Amino acid sequence: MRTNTHLKRIGLLIKEDIYTRRHSIIISAITLGCFLLLINLIWPKNRLTINESPTLYYWILYIGGFFTSALAFKKYHTPRQNYFYLMLPANPSEKFLSKLLITSIGYALFTLICYTLFYDLIALLSKATHAASVFFNPLSGNLWGNILTYITLQSIILLGSAFFKKHVLIKTALSLSIIALILFIFISLIGWGALNTYIFNDLLTFPDLTTLQTVKAQTLLESIKALLWIAFIIIMWITTYIRLKEIEV
Repeated sequence: MRTNTHLKRIGLLIKEDIYTRRHSIIISAITLGCFLLLINLIWPKNRLTINESPTLYYWILYIGGFFTSALAFKKYHTPRQNYFYLMLPANPSEKFLSKLLITSIGYALFTLICYTLFYDLIALLSKATHAASVFFNPLSGNLWGNILTYITLQSIILLGSAFFKKHVLIKTALSLSIIALILFIFISLIGWGALNTYIFNDLLTFPDLTTLQTVKAQTLLESIKALLWIAFIIIMWITTYIRLKEIEV
């Protein structure tokens, strides 16, 4: 019963968020449809290569998703909306999960469905006029790999939205650049120290590269990479949730 209550509250929060932004969503969808139509009129061959390289979808996914994520917690930073949102009968975890679902997998699936329907409609119209046509396959190419990449990068923008009141994308990018610079300097110093130890003291030996090319080694490296990827996303989500709890307190 308690789980059902949580799910219902999350669902109501998502519904409320979509309803309050319904005009923006409709305008964005119409604008996007017109843009895709214009691109296909200017470049007719695009609709024949959508399964090999759905470039337009990637633009929609990343650019639109980042802007959506940057505005995710705007209500927390807006005095007029802050009081109403904080007084909603939901705890911080439910509010966080509703925003997370909307801006991550929710946004990716919504845009993918719209993109698929648009090109399926184009394909049907092309068949009616006996023109060359291709139905879009949402399982084609590296599309879902890009969606996972989007969810990873989006988690960083979502964290920035919780911390920064204005110019979220710019401030998040600057913060990442500073962190990356610090990490680069730190890793370079460690690497330089290890190299000096190897050269002058002959204490370190580098592993045989041929052993890293075996199937087991590659599988292990891929597994470590996947675990680090998942851990990074979870850390971003947890940090975002902690920040929202601090704001509500």
